Parts: sequence; C-alpha cells; structure tokens
Amino acid sequence: MLHGELSDFTLDEILAFLEATGKSGQLHVHGLVRGGRIAVRGGGVLDATADAGRLQFARRLVGRGLMDAAMLREILGELDTLPTDLELLTALRAASRIPNEVLTRVLHEQTVDAVFDLLGWPEGTFRFEAGELPDDIAALETHAVAELLEAARERRQRWPRIEAETGAPDTPVTITEPSGDADLDLGPDAWQLIGLIDGARTIADLVALTGRGDYDVRRGLLALHEAGIVGFGAGDDRIALDRLVRAQTVLRELEERVGGHVEPAQEVPAPGSGAAVNGATVDGAASQAPAASTHPATPTDTPGGSEDTGAASANADAEPVDDASAAPRAPEPTPAETGAQGASSRPKLRTDPSVDVELVDRLISGIRTLS
Repeated sequence: MLHGELSDFTLDEILAFLEATGKSGQLHVHGLVRGGRIAVRGGGVLDATADAGRLQFARRLVGRGLMDAAMLREILGELDTLPTDLELLTALRAASRIPNEVLTRVLHEQTVDAVFDLLGWPEGTFRFEAGELPDDIAALETHAVAELLEAARERRQRWPRIEAETGAPDTPVTITEPSGDADLDLGPDAWQLIGLIDGARTIADLVALTGRGDYDVRRGLLALHEAGIVGFGAGDDRIALDRLVRAQTVLRELEERVGGHVEPAQEVPAPGSGAAVNGATVDGAASQAPAASTHPATPTDTPGGSEDTGAASANADAEPVDDASAAPRAPEPTPAETGAQGASSRPKLRTDPSVDVELVDRLISGIRTLS
C-alpha cells in the first residue's frame, strides 16, 4: 500500500508515479474537510471525485436534467451505502435509461473538475489501494494523466481572476440588463444558469443545483457578467428587477395620492335613437318630429299657455330609447286617450345639462307650428 502526506508528495507527482508503474486501483485523498477518490486502471484515470461523501456524478446528471426523482429512487432507492461514480455508471448502463455516450461525456466532465479541485488541496493525506476493477468498469476509456494535469493547470492559471470577479461562494447572483451590443448567442449551460438565477440564490447554490462544479459554474457566470446579463451582489443599482420594482412602486404611490376620482362617461345613445342639438343628443326630437306633426297641439293638451303646450307635446314625443336593438315604438296616443294626465305621465325630455331646455321646447314648438 502506498500512502503519505500531501505536503511531502503533490497529487500530480503521485498520479505521474501511478501512470509510470501502470498501477490499477483506488487513490484516496483526505483533505481538511472532505475526502476525494481517483480510480485508475493501468496508470490511466477512469474517474475522480473531490467529495466521496456525496454523489457528485448523480448531482451532475440531475443538474443536466438527465435524472429525475423517480429514476433516482429506482436506481438508488434500495442501496445501503453510497455507490462510487463507476458503480452508478454501471447501474445506469444496465437500466438503459441514458445513452452511453452521454454518460461517458458527463463522467469526463466530472473527472476534470475533480482533479482540478484536488490539486488545490495544500494539506492532507493520500492512500493507494491496488486492485483490479470489474470487467464492465475496466472496459471504460481512461484519461491520460498528462492531459488531465494540463487541463487542471490551465484552469488553475485562470482561476484567480474568475474567483476575484465572481466573489465569495455566498455572493447572490442577479439578472441585469444586457447592453445593446451584447452577444446573446448562449449555449444550453448558460441558459440553465439564467433560469436558476432569482436574485437570492448564491454562487454556492448554483453550484449545488447544477452539480457542474465550482470552476465551470463561475466561468459561465463570469461570461454572462461580461455580456452584461448577470450581476454579483445584492443591492446593485444595475439590477433590472430592483429598478423595475422601485419604479412601479413610485407609480402606484403617485396614482393612489393624486389619481383622484374619475368622472363616469356620459351615457351615449344608441345609433339612430336621437338627434344632436348644439352638441347634445335629444332622444326622439329629430327622428320623431314628422310623427309629431300628425297630432297638432291644442289648448286641451295642457291647461297652460302655448309654451306649456309645446313642452308637453315635446315630452309626449320624446320617449327614451334604452337600447339600439329595442322594438319599434307603438303609435303615440291621441289627446283624447291621454286625457288630463297626459303631461304628467309622459317621460321627461333628456338633454345634456349644458343645453337650454326652454330653448329646445320653443324650437320643437316652432317646427310643429310650421307643419
């Protein structure tokens, strides 16, 4: 068994040794707060995780929408211990629920992220347990140590800027407004992040939800930030949602304070039901004028003088029309039929309040005299 301290041997030195000697087995790495694991076959790396106490591979599959709650219960529900990534991969292949090429690609992403993470551990211990892997796992393609280390070193060089620009893990992420010349040709990973950002979730929340690893998520967020789509930190005046809510609040307060009472619109008569007099509509005045001429005004219509007679006649001929679709009116009753109650029982003349009612009455009376 090979074991020691990370302060004496770096992880890249250990992996280079295992590759040079063609070893197969499991390399266990224990840091200050968690433990990692790297599976090797013939010196090549099959799989790696930086947190052996969690199902990192499963989390990545869930984050990409490849596994749901029902599938998790079906595949993992009866287990008493956490499976390794390779054991989960074997179970998923047997279930034929996810294409093999997709599983292989996601496992590779998981491995690159884990090696990058493990290389950053300054303290800890390591222990290598040699042993042959099951045939179904041994058939998997391995990753050359040199390629993994080179990818990890490139990430390590970019990491300080990414970490500085994005902030601490508990930094909230918010949606902002992209600039007019922003390049919005986004991939599915970027759209997934945008869909999860609500102004309250932090970088650590997004890493946990997507299962994609700290580096991958932060790099995606930084690209969105540089495009003007996301911002970091709560209370930033650039945050579109906060600015929108503040503006709508001001509008609502203004409406409630000075909006006042809105006068109801005046009743508009149905088409064909009246005539306009000095900008106001007098129901029945124009449309019923010819019919009124068949009943000349007489002194018996009302005990008053000529003006009273004209007003009463106008009232008799000006029955209101409540609806344009109403049935035609019945013929006007004769003075003999109405008797002494004619003037008092007829409907009132409806006019705009600005119209002089006496002027309208005299106008109608004059028309009837001419007829």
